Amino acid sequence: MEKKYLLGIDNGGTSLKAGLYDLEGKEIATANHSVTQIMPHDGWLERSLDEVWEANCIIIRKVIEKAGIDPANILGVAATGYANGAVFVGEDLESVMPNCILSGDLRAKDYIKKWYSDGTIEKNNVTTGQSLWAGQPVALAAWMKDNQPEILEKTKYIMSITDYLRLKLSGAPMADVTNASTISSLNLYTRQWDKEVLTNIGLAECYDKMPAEIINSAESKSSVTAKAAAETGLKEGTPVMGGMADISACALATGITDSETLCLILGTWGINEAIGPQVIADPNFFMTSLYPIDGYYLHTEGSTTSASNLQWFVDNYMGEEKAAMEAEGKNVYDACEEMIASVPYDDSTIIFMPFLYGTNANLDAKSCFIGLNGRHDKRYMLRAVYEGIMFSHMYHIEKLCKYRGTEFAKARISGGGAGSATWVQMFSDALQIPIEVPAAKELGCLGAAMCAAIGSKAVGSFEEASKTFSKIKKTYQPNPERAAYYKTKYGIYKKLLEAMDGVWADFAAIEK
Repeated sequence: MEKKYLLGIDNGGTSLKAGLYDLEGKEIATANHSVTQIMPHDGWLERSLDEVWEANCIIIRKVIEKAGIDPANILGVAATGYANGAVFVGEDLESVMPNCILSGDLRAKDYIKKWYSDGTIEKNNVTTGQSLWAGQPVALAAWMKDNQPEILEKTKYIMSITDYLRLKLSGAPMADVTNASTISSLNLYTRQWDKEVLTNIGLAECYDKMPAEIINSAESKSSVTAKAAAETGLKEGTPVMGGMADISACALATGITDSETLCLILGTWGINEAIGPQVIADPNFFMTSLYPIDGYYLHTEGSTTSASNLQWFVDNYMGEEKAAMEAEGKNVYDACEEMIASVPYDDSTIIFMPFLYGTNANLDAKSCFIGLNGRHDKRYMLRAVYEGIMFSHMYHIEKLCKYRGTEFAKARISGGGAGSATWVQMFSDALQIPIEVPAAKELGCLGAAMCAAIGSKAVGSFEEASKTFSKIKKTYQPNPERAAYYKTKYGIYKKLLEAMDGVWADFAAIEK
């Protein structure tokens, strides 16, 4: 009997990945491809949809080729991707604009300010369990209605990137329940779109623009079309499962099946999450969404303040180190490891505010280094970037613990930042809890592959899939001697947040 496989696709905010797995969750092959982010104006964040689809076709073909398998032996395929952002799809099932909008987009931030000031958030939060932020489809749709009404008029479906990938693979316009539950439009209790919620924000007409069919993550109601098969190398008729938002996919792939473990994701977004049986409905809490395991909700605190800030520093200030590492057959992040390790943990006053791509702590906040003096060089600034991103995570973890009423005994970490041993140890020292690093490289792909496993009946449940597929590679233990220093420095970070709160709007006034 020929061996069978599962395919997971992950369209993150930084890169696109595909992973092929066997029925025990063993990674057979992976591939990734970067797509350029487009910033046509300050605060706008987009990608070319043609490039996105072409990149997905490339990585799917590549994993099949690398694995050397017959695509007929792939039992199913599922996608995950960044939650929120938006793809505006027309009657012809093609996008009505050339680009998709990413979840870190800030063009609609003034709508968020308005909805918070006029009480709209309080009305809707009870039903949706969501805060509101600029990169959500509802905010982007409101902006389009006032600024580019022709886009909204042509739109038949407002989709997540996961839904769009399923559409491109199968031709079926649907929404998966986890992504739907993150966009301030779904009633968490009925699991259906809520017209009153959309009416409250002046978008009653968008109720009929949400895909009418909402499917579960492991559910399959469509299959790969002949056109998609020709473009991707998949076999026509291969089942396409619902898939899920990346915040759920990464949590499942790291083995989060109970409410006692914190899940950290160091990616484009800094995600800090855990599961629990209750809805947290408070306008000041970031988000409660639906989790694929029955009886659990996903509690999330996060913002666009994580590894994308490090990538910016590397791209702009590490050219010399990048060239040197490439000459040795290494990665520029190997140089980063050496540089931050060369600075003693308690030998820098610098605080970095990781707000290059915005923050929900203050919609007008800007990024900056504070505390520089003449003895500081690039190594100190780089370490401050690592620390500043960590402090933003800690800020969200503090809120997560407050609203859940519990502390965490341990954490599991994923995302590109999980590959940095120095950084993971830093998190363990600052949080003073053990941090476990999963063995799998591409957690989003693995979580998506779990949908294919369950939907194809190869595995019985997400609990079973997570237990089988999720393995721990290494555990970092906290150094108690470093706790006091990080506590003090994190305290300064929070004081700076508060002190600058009234200043950021002045910067907004001079933006072009």
